[in-house]
Amino acid sequence: MPIPPKLVVEPSGLNFEILIGKGNPPARLLRISNGGDGVIRWTAQAGMASGGNWLQVSQTSGTASGSSPATVQVSVNAAGLTPGVYTGSVRIESAAVNQVQTVPVTFLLTRPIPTILVSQSGLSFTGVAGGTIVPPQSLGILNVGQGVMSWTVQASTLSGGNWLSVSPTSGSSAADSLEIPMVDVAVNVSGLAAGTYDGLLRVTAAGANNTPQLVPVALNVLPAGSNPGVLVRPTGLIFATRTGTSSPTQQSVKLATPVPGTLGFVQGLLTYDGGTWLEAGTGNSQLSPDNPATVSVGPGLGKLAAGIYRGALALLFGDGSSQTVNILFLVTRSGAAASDVSALRNTLQEAGPDCVPSRLLAQIRSASSKLGEPIGFPTLLEAQVVDDCGVAAPNAVVVASFSNGDPPLVLTSLRNGIYMGTWRPLSQAAQVTVIIRAMQPPLLPADVTMRASVVTAGGLPVIFPGGVVDGASFAPGAPLAPGGIISVFGASLATATASATRLPLDTVLGNASLNIGGRDAPLFYSSNGQINAQLPFDLEPNSRPGVVLKTRRQGATQDTYAVPETITVATVQPTIFTTNQQGTGQGAILDKNGKLVDGSTPARAGDAVQVFCTGMGATQPAVASGAPAPATPPLAQVTVPVTATVGGKPAAVQFAGLAPNFVGLYQVNVQIPDGVTTGSAVPLVLYQNGIASNTVTIAVQ
Repeated sequence: MPIPPKLVVEPSGLNFEILIGKGNPPARLLRISNGGDGVIRWTAQAGMASGGNWLQVSQTSGTASGSSPATVQVSVNAAGLTPGVYTGSVRIESAAVNQVQTVPVTFLLTRPIPTILVSQSGLSFTGVAGGTIVPPQSLGILNVGQGVMSWTVQASTLSGGNWLSVSPTSGSSAADSLEIPMVDVAVNVSGLAAGTYDGLLRVTAAGANNTPQLVPVALNVLPAGSNPGVLVRPTGLIFATRTGTSSPTQQSVKLATPVPGTLGFVQGLLTYDGGTWLEAGTGNSQLSPDNPATVSVGPGLGKLAAGIYRGALALLFGDGSSQTVNILFLVTRSGAAASDVSALRNTLQEAGPDCVPSRLLAQIRSASSKLGEPIGFPTLLEAQVVDDCGVAAPNAVVVASFSNGDPPLVLTSLRNGIYMGTWRPLSQAAQVTVIIRAMQPPLLPADVTMRASVVTAGGLPVIFPGGVVDGASFAPGAPLAPGGIISVFGASLATATASATRLPLDTVLGNASLNIGGRDAPLFYSSNGQINAQLPFDLEPNSRPGVVLKTRRQGATQDTYAVPETITVATVQPTIFTTNQQGTGQGAILDKNGKLVDGSTPARAGDAVQVFCTGMGATQPAVASGAPAPATPPLAQVTVPVTATVGGKPAAVQFAGLAPNFVGLYQVNVQIPDGVTTGSAVPLVLYQNGIASNTVTIAVQ
């Protein structure tokens, strides 16, 4: 039976960020395909809410199918823009099937100060009760701002004692440097009973515009006698050299086990072409928790012709399990300069005049555990990308997509061809196909695939990707303003439904709390699937802090963390409340008697109406986060002026500030101008700092 055509656009949102004076950020790619049978035609159009004509698409029309998707390059032009947050969208339409997908775009242009970027937003470890050491993991700390950034990392735990540690605890990261400092994160399960334990890494940097960054750590201790399998890292390697030269240096594969005792293993070598060009430096061996093993492996050049060769290191363990490390060996013809990609911190070389790259090559360096990825647990995805001249590709866009319906994930570049990210599985599936695609036009993209499984895990909390939105419109991907009302959507967010009962607002409701940029957020409401909060007033505008949820585990007495969700904070982002609570249609607008200005009680020219909104930023006098606005003079008026239009005509604003006695709720008193075309759905829009609010309607007689 034919499958109806369906317009599919990935990813669902785009974020750009760059320092002012540093040119333009790398372009991003949208993938357009047909989720049904046949070929569909599409059109693409860029739209901007503010800042002029800064957003462009590489092509405005084309065709796509499931087997032959189209790619549209989306780019921004920072010329003439001042530091701030700019919003726009790319509208993809297929008129033939009457379907539209709108991809929100946020562009953060920052001033030249340090900015923290952590390579992963969460870490997870698996140990066995009665064991000791669990294989460590690494975390990269980048400075995507300017200058040299000194940082510190502090580890803490919620239960189980001091099982979490980091080394080093301090360092520095230089902007644009290829040397990315890596922090080793270790856990010790000695004395821990079977169960799940939670910790937190706090990365701080004085002077950074988004300090601190918080990284949750989940430790799952299995009952004694369990076998989670040997941890093999990396699970993919890339080598490159030139014909007529020498073989590349062997690379190391590390094997570690958390299971007490000694485990033997043997190794074997496979090549797709049946050749004997792959070599390994060790034979049969053993490993234990205190003595991990290392296998050195690499290709021998010999008389191989230029081309791409594939092989594998097969590992068979004494417990009957096996794992494979995939090998890609790129041989370029003599005269082309190939980089040595054997080290993570390699120095990039320029390709020689005899080698012009035409495509990307990629390998997955991390793989799923055999027990499956628990819902909500942070899962490492790591890939290595080079071009077909053997040069590491630090500026590719690397996106992971998932067959279980989880949103696509953009991996972070470590500037050396290594890309890392944190997948937080949302949907259970016996088998998930993970496709990692590396893109860097005009080079042909590279796709690599891995298999995983996602299992349920006892109600672990999850903030949905893009699930932190303003509380008036729920607009996906839109920036948020300090002091405004926000909503957080997810699963297992709180253990009980609770509403605020006093002022100032508490920061814990239903055993749940939100930490945003290192500040505890005042809470209005909490439930399993939604939390309403006030964004703290003292957040730095034009920054991208993380939202960290701490909540009580379902049916347990201990707290846990959810993987953070990153948001964009702007100076202002006005949004009007509506009666349908979706940001459209009839506005939450009252007359002088407190009645809704709708068809039954319309306004007239000259009347002043009260427009209720959020996202209007700082006020004078300032009001503490969670505290009610003053009800007597001086009232808390916004510091960024507000203008309004009603029916397309300018309207006088008599007051703009926090609504007296309310938290995070703003009130704008607007006078209905003369000459407005009457009706039951007259459009009203507020403007602040050149940013238009959502369009709502009122009735005018």
